Amino acid sequence: MVSGCADEQEALIVLHSIAPTVEQGSSVCMYDLDSDVFRFAGRMDVRAGDSYELAPVLMNNLPARTASSNNSGVDDSELQLTSSVDITLHLPSDVVADMGPGPDGERLPLSYSVPIATDSLGPGDLYAPLVEIVPQEYSQALAAAIAPGDEVQLSVDIQFHATRTGNSRGNVGVIDARLYSFPIELCNGCMVGYCECTSTNECVTSTELFYTVCGSVQDYYGDPFCVSGVSALGTMGADESTGTAPEGTSTGG
Repeated sequence: MVSGCADEQEALIVLHSIAPTVEQGSSVCMYDLDSDVFRFAGRMDVRAGDSYELAPVLMNNLPARTASSNNSGVDDSELQLTSSVDITLHLPSDVVADMGPGPDGERLPLSYSVPIATDSLGPGDLYAPLVEIVPQEYSQALAAAIAPGDEVQLSVDIQFHATRTGNSRGNVGVIDARLYSFPIELCNGCMVGYCECTSTNECVTSTELFYTVCGSVQDYYGDPFCVSGVSALGTMGADESTGTAPEGTSTGG
């Protein structure tokens, strides 16, 4: 984990997270920085073993400074995001104890880093990177700890890092954003339905399917009907089914 100076904590802040929007007649999801549809909490079906993605909106909170107004001779108000984000998961102790192992057979750590696409942010600029805050292997491990029909609350702490232009040697100029916490309701089988969407957006009764939003088994609330941006992902075998139906319903820059 990168460390930084305490007096730089407010230079980079997370305002909120935005929900994806879908263009009419298209299944392509977009994350619009000007959107007023925010995501304050999430939902994830661990039965699918899929990852959870989030688009937090970052802002460079530094005031604009000209090169002539400081000793460095450059405008040091621009921030360059680092290529990784620090993640910490907070779960009930019994769920942690019952989690399955990772791909290597070892217990998964609850603190880890994930890669992101970096960008430069000028003073007041906004950026919304799409971050895989719960990787696939964690979803698969959690499926062993959450019984069908149960719900578990997960809190995810997210911390972004950046460097200041012309001042990044050692830890000088390194920016640690304030922790951003995002709650996710974990379930096992709550996004399984029986409606397969046709090309004309009609519902055809089928075998059990996972309902998805933007290609991921997450944040679907609603009855099993066809709507733009919601689709089915994969077919489940009858012996794997619980028969549980859903209960409710490119980054911008």
